[in-house]
Amino acid sequence: MDEVTIHGLKELQYALRQLPKELQGKVLTQALWDGGKSMIADAKARALKLNESQLPHHVGRGKELVQPGNISRNIMVRRVKHTDATATVSIGVRAKGKGSGNAFYWRFFEFGTKFISKKPFMRTAFEAKKLATADAIKLALGKRIEAAAAKLRVKAS
Repeated sequence: MDEVTIHGLKELQYALRQLPKELQGKVLTQALWDGGKSMIADAKARALKLNESQLPHHVGRGKELVQPGNISRNIMVRRVKHTDATATVSIGVRAKGKGSGNAFYWRFFEFGTKFISKKPFMRTAFEAKKLATADAIKLALGKRIEAAAAKLRVKAS
């Protein structure tokens, strides 16, 4: 799994720790969610360029129908881990579900098969947007900390 570690956040980390512990993880999750939007948009744009009609209409388990744009619609961010003081999110393709919610075949394009040449869209989006996403997370984290602190000040008044 590819990942980005953000360094140099001492001031933001200090400010985050000034918040009550039960708010820290929530603020982190929201900032990660906000920061990942540009990477998701890039991956979706790349996925829309895939030719899903290259796949047979009845692929895989139970003859699910392959619909154009299905991979793009199923790229999402999800919370993987969340505690009071930490948060982890994952950006990927939802590959479970029934009908149009199932884009299990995304990996055929991402990694290629014997019959389909690889056309990576998730990895290329990650490489293209990882630095911009890290900067967006820093910015979002600062804004989310300020908003949470302002709410606490109002509540305390």
